[in-house]
Amino acid sequence: MLNRAMFGRHRHTLIPWVAALACTPRGTEPGAGTTGRCAERVVAAAPGQPAAEAATPSSRLVVELRARASALSREIAKQVPRTLGSARQQPSGVVGNVSYVVTRGNIGVSLEGERLVATVPVAAEVEVCKPLGPICIRYGACSPRLSARAAIPLVLGEDYSLRPARASVALTKTCVIAGFDAAPEIRKMARQQIGAIEARINSSVPPLRGYVQGAWQLLQVPVALSRDTCLKAEPESLSQSLPRMTDGVLSMRLGATAKATFEDPCAERDAKEAASPLPPRRLDESLPAESELRVVLRSGWREVSASLSRSARQTRGDVQILRVVASSQQTTAGPRVRLDVTVDGSVCGEASYLAEPAFDEKARRIHMRKLTPLGEHPAALDAVRQALEGSGEVPIAVDTADASKGLAAAVDSAVADLPKDVKVELSLQPAKVVQVVADPRGILAVLAVRGEAVLRLD
Repeated sequence: MLNRAMFGRHRHTLIPWVAALACTPRGTEPGAGTTGRCAERVVAAAPGQPAAEAATPSSRLVVELRARASALSREIAKQVPRTLGSARQQPSGVVGNVSYVVTRGNIGVSLEGERLVATVPVAAEVEVCKPLGPICIRYGACSPRLSARAAIPLVLGEDYSLRPARASVALTKTCVIAGFDAAPEIRKMARQQIGAIEARINSSVPPLRGYVQGAWQLLQVPVALSRDTCLKAEPESLSQSLPRMTDGVLSMRLGATAKATFEDPCAERDAKEAASPLPPRRLDESLPAESELRVVLRSGWREVSASLSRSARQTRGDVQILRVVASSQQTTAGPRVRLDVTVDGSVCGEASYLAEPAFDEKARRIHMRKLTPLGEHPAALDAVRQALEGSGEVPIAVDTADASKGLAAAVDSAVADLPKDVKVELSLQPAKVVQVVADPRGILAVLAVRGEAVLRLD
């Protein structure tokens, strides 16, 4: 047996023999032939430049507001009574006493530019009498006609509130009693009534800034998708489309952009943490109807390496895959996954490859494709490359159905405080992985969910 002193004297002689025996199967002399175990050794390629950090994609959340003109007429009519005003024997100077009843007709709704215009036909029945002691002798009557008009702005102001409605009235049929033109008196009377109509309409306009502020804050609250997984959004901007009227339906869109990510596990947050303030309001005439939630799923290089090592560790030919270490590398063609593969058999050592990560819809896994060797690549390693391309896989972090749940939850939160007679329609397409890319922290998969959200008033 070798003692410590003997090993110390002969260690430089023994180490090369030990290394040679480690690569030589039993019964085979070191260097005997070129087809035995570890007949050829490969060395990992020199380190490359890590890939640049991938940007988190933005999501687009859009809610379309639709209202039939008939429904808008009905809602405005709730604020404007049929009888607008009345008076009996009201003294009016030399004319005498005036009695009148003012009523409105059906309300028509149209769109003029950025304003919703409600047109109201107004009828008045006017009687004039002369006081004579305790009685008033009627000597004339007429039925003037007017047209009232209320313009309601639909584009939000810079503070996310609607500007006040403005009402006006025009006399379309005058009134002459016994040679007396009652038009000035009728106009005065009408202006008083129109002022009341304007006040009623403005008082019925919902506090949109409060709705928008509430939705903005709710977007910043993580949505729990499971016990351990949350969807986190960081909203960036708000925008509004211009209103339009098509086939008697008024429509308008409100949209937000945000960066969305999954958290696993859900991070703890301070309840006192303030939400970011509302950003400046933007007008976007091309704002699409479709929402697209893009969620980042990230698998760190340690778990990527473990998954590839497990799935691709099998004997192919006379070379076995022992371990796969994955990382990122920047190339002229873009970021790639670098695979440093420890192999054993007729070829041993560490072989290096560059690969494109791609999502397999059928397997619901990330696979490596188009492997390109870095440095030496003996023919015996072709089986290794095929094994990595055929069997190497990385699972994505969450069930794709969770992203759809996240979009539905985000829309539900945004419309939680709307009036009860407004119906919510949400249609979602199945979630899809639309991008897989390598960056310094791991493989980044972008999960996209598309759909449309509509708020209807019929």
